[in-house]
Amino acid sequence: LSSQIRFERNDRQDRGDRGWVSINDRQRMLDMRIDQGRRDGSLSRTEATRLRIEFQNIARLEASYRRGGLNVAERRDLDMRFDRLSGRIQAERNDRNNYYG
Repeated sequence: LSSQIRFERNDRQDRGDRGWVSINDRQRMLDMRIDQGRRDGSLSRTEATRLRIEFQNIARLEASYRRGGLNVAERRDLDMRFDRLSGRIQAERNDRNNYYG
């Protein structure tokens, strides 16, 4: 339970009926969504780069939190950041301005 985190609306297609997914699994799914966006052309190189930077920042923060053990407030913070990133991935993949490369 220490590494469990809530999934938000934008990730429901990824989680199916599981409801709760580990931080590592959630990171893996968000990473896959960015990769898929580049492959299918729904994300430009610039968009994907910005999303990857945000993703890496969250991963660094999570590693920092884990050094002392994740507490409830840190899990909530990561959850909020993952939610925001997931929403940005969805918005960027649907904004139709991917033609810049």
